[in-house]
Amino acid sequence: MQTQAELLSHPLPKILFTSGTSNPNNPNPHRLHNKFLSPWEGFKNNVTTTLNNADLSDSQLTTTADPPDGELIMVGNKHSLIGRFQENVGVVLGKAFNASKDEKLKYLRFGDSQVVRGPGGEADVLIIACPPGLRPDGITCRVVSVFRMYWTQPYIKDARISEALDPVDPQSRLLLECLEGPIGQLARHMVYRQLRYGFMSTYEYTIFVKRTGHTRFEITDPIKFDSTKPSIRECFYYMGTLGAGDDYSFPDPKPAETFAILKSGNLNADNKPSTSFRNPHKPGWEAPEDDGIDDKYVESEELQETTPPSIKDTTPRSIIFGKNMMSQHLFQIQEDMFEYSGEHKRVFVGSLNGIECIAKCFPADLVESYVHERNTYRLLPPSRYFPKMLAFGDIVISREFQDGHIIIFTKEKGIRLSFPILKNMPQEEKTIIRRELIYAVKVLRSIDVKHSDPTPGNVLWNKDSGKLVMLDLECTFEEDRNRPADEWEVNMVMGTKLNQKGF
Repeated sequence: MQTQAELLSHPLPKILFTSGTSNPNNPNPHRLHNKFLSPWEGFKNNVTTTLNNADLSDSQLTTTADPPDGELIMVGNKHSLIGRFQENVGVVLGKAFNASKDEKLKYLRFGDSQVVRGPGGEADVLIIACPPGLRPDGITCRVVSVFRMYWTQPYIKDARISEALDPVDPQSRLLLECLEGPIGQLARHMVYRQLRYGFMSTYEYTIFVKRTGHTRFEITDPIKFDSTKPSIRECFYYMGTLGAGDDYSFPDPKPAETFAILKSGNLNADNKPSTSFRNPHKPGWEAPEDDGIDDKYVESEELQETTPPSIKDTTPRSIIFGKNMMSQHLFQIQEDMFEYSGEHKRVFVGSLNGIECIAKCFPADLVESYVHERNTYRLLPPSRYFPKMLAFGDIVISREFQDGHIIIFTKEKGIRLSFPILKNMPQEEKTIIRRELIYAVKVLRSIDVKHSDPTPGNVLWNKDSGKLVMLDLECTFEEDRNRPADEWEVNMVMGTKLNQKGF
């Protein structure tokens, strides 16, 4: 039996992990430009003050968290990681809240986004206010979050905003670039759910976020799982008191306009997104006039002279697609390759006109992601560093994928990299990979973009041929073509510190 104070003071147990998925998290087009990030001043002092003013000594509580032998469950994917977080944080905080004499805190609970659905996509973990009797009409989300797997994105720990605002060194802002994706996704949840508070966590490190203005988000430095004074649980107790307060909401009458500003990083005099910076030749949401087979990327004469698919050629695993919902091409699925959790996108291995290739399918509500990736590949100059786009269009008939859009790519040889693979590589091989990455990034810079999710899992490496291929251009951001190619994507893939070059 322990008091609330004792339970909250313990550091989190270390996760049992040896290996797991090397795929990065879902590609995220919801970026928050780092110019809108500011330090959350006094966060730890506020945690301490809140704990000192709270009565946390009366109740004697039991919990299955913190076993003497440490963690007993091994994890290898995001779902398991969130499960361990809910056991080691959500359950403990739920007991502490439940024992509180403060009626507002008493009914706070941790949960998932299916409990309180909201616009802006599915969040990972919520702090929820649950009235007595669990009346559905009275349950409200108070704090929202996004999760990342720490073994696929270890650089999060280096994104310390306290060290990223050096006025003498403009390069210090590079530390925050790895947060633009995950904090951008979190900011979208906060904006659309009209919330003031949120957090982004990898379990090993957690960043707490407070929205203090229309385009201002204050963040803490990453706080480690085994921190004390304050501990992670104590930090979440403080976040609970904020979520239980009367000002947990941040009303925003035009969330779509707000997020357009946050993504672009540009404001005009009316506090609206500026369009003057946009290059009409950059990847955007406007669909080009032509559609279907793109001759620029075709490598086979067979694809250049396709005929409409015949019913006799179809099977239960066929995908028929074309322009304006007209049946023009048939992709035959051979095997499932990957499904993006929560977003209903799927990747298949199959054939188009007898040629083995890869199909990436997007549901209808992700048309922006589809158009962005398609247009980015249309702009890429020919190179060995990216798959070639063979075809694209509207899905007309498919049992596997009911509606939406499809892009067909060449099937490239190689293994998906991961941080464990890179760690165990000979230095000479890593040097070659780094060199090839720089060449690949130079191709992106030639069309003024940067990769938004440059993780090892988005890179194929063929040791025998020495060929490297970057994947997943579903989300790219505008970038100055003169920016050095080894500053962002290369360090993110190789796992080197963002303010350094080389190994």
